[in-house]
Amino acid sequence: SGCVCTAREREERGEQHVPLSRLALSPLDPSHVFSNLSPCFAGSLSLRPCAPCVPPHLLTSFLSTWPTALYCDHGGLAHIPARLPDRTQYLFLQGNNISSLSSSVLGNITGLRWLILDHNQLEGDGLDRAALQNHTRLRHLFANHNKLSSVPSALPSGLRQLRLAHNRISSIGPGAFQNLRNLTLLLLQGNRLKSIAEGDLKGLVRLNMLDLSRNMFSTVPSHLPPSIQQLYLSNNSLSALSKDSFASLLNLKFLRLSHCGLQSRSVHEQSLNLSSLVELDLSYNRLTAIPTVPTSLQYLYMEANEVQGGVNTHKLRMHSHPQWKRQMWN
Repeated sequence: SGCVCTAREREERGEQHVPLSRLALSPLDPSHVFSNLSPCFAGSLSLRPCAPCVPPHLLTSFLSTWPTALYCDHGGLAHIPARLPDRTQYLFLQGNNISSLSSSVLGNITGLRWLILDHNQLEGDGLDRAALQNHTRLRHLFANHNKLSSVPSALPSGLRQLRLAHNRISSIGPGAFQNLRNLTLLLLQGNRLKSIAEGDLKGLVRLNMLDLSRNMFSTVPSHLPPSIQQLYLSNNSLSALSKDSFASLLNLKFLRLSHCGLQSRSVHEQSLNLSSLVELDLSYNRLTAIPTVPTSLQYLYMEANEVQGGVNTHKLRMHSHPQWKRQMWN
C-alpha cells in the first residue's frame, strides 16, 4: 500500500527511508517480476502509486514478506493452480469446479494452515491419499458441498476442524480418523449415513462437536466418542430414544433433536436425564409429554410439539433451575 504517513510520523517510529530519486531503479514490470506466480495470485496483484519514499528493506524482501492468505475463490477453476507462493498459509478455493486434489499441486506449501474447498466438484475419493498427509501444520480443512462419497484418508494429525457437510458419504469405515487425535470439530451433516460402526470414530479422543444432522439415522448412533460436548442429530428419522442412547456421553452439554419425528411413547422417560446437559432442543417433533430433564438444564426448546395439559413445572423441577433462560412451547 502507499506511504501515507508524514515525515514526522515516520521519524517518530524510527523508520528510515531513502528517496527514490537517489536510488538507481529500473521501471517495475509486474508481468516480469511476477511471471512465476499462479494466475489467481498475479491476477489479484495491484500496484499503486507510492509517495517518494520506500523503506530500503522492502525493496530487497518484497516477495518474502507477501501476505500469507491467497484467494482463488469463485474463479471457475477446474484445477488448483500450479506455482502457488511458498508462504501461503490460508488458501481459499471455494466456489470453483475443482474435481480432485493431488499430492503434487500443494507440495511446496509446507506451512499451509487453512484449506477451503467448499462448493467445488470433488467427487468419489477426490482427495488423493497422499495429498495432505505431509501438511503437518494444516489445522482446518473445509470440503462442504462437494460430491465426496468417502472420508478423505491419510489426513494430517494436527487437524483441528474437518468440515465435510453436504456430500454423499454413506459410510465412514474403521480407522478413518484414527490419526486425528487433535480434532475438536467434525461436521458430517447432510450426508447419507445410516449407522456408525465400532471403530469408525476411533482416535477422536478430543472431539468436542459432532454434527450428524440431516442424515439417514433411524436410531441414535452408537460408539460415539465420550469427549463430545455438542451433538447435533436434527432432521433424522429417529424411531426411539432408549435409556442408554446417550449414557456413554458423560460430557454432553448441547443436544439437538429437532425435526426427528419423536413420539412420547418411543422416548424412554430417563433417556434425556443427563447430568451434564445445559441445552436441549426437542422442537418440531410429535411429543405429547415432556421427558424428564436434569437440573443442570438451562435451555429447553419444545415448540411445535403436541404437549397436552400444560406444563408440569414439578416435572421440570423449575425451582432447581436458578439460571433457566427460556422455554418455548407450541
